[in-house]
Amino acid sequence: MSSWQPNAQGEIAVDWYVIAPFLMATLFLLMTPGPVMAIVAHNTLRDGATGGLKTAIATVRQWRRDRRTAKEEARPGDLAA
Repeated sequence: MSSWQPNAQGEIAVDWYVIAPFLMATLFLLMTPGPVMAIVAHNTLRDGATGGLKTAIATVRQWRRDRRTAKEEARPGDLAA
């Protein structure tokens, strides 16, 4: 029987042996901090709260700058003829 076939009562039976590992892996990936969080945590431990805050602010500023640059490069009217 497939994981998504209705049973005799018309309910959809879910195969938890397939869904449970998928959900656990998804939750693990969501809880794992990324590289930016690792840098902020490192600088916070090394330089205190001020160092962590400066790193977080600099990261956000760089992200906004990169986003703005990407938008400027993607303008459709700028293609050379």
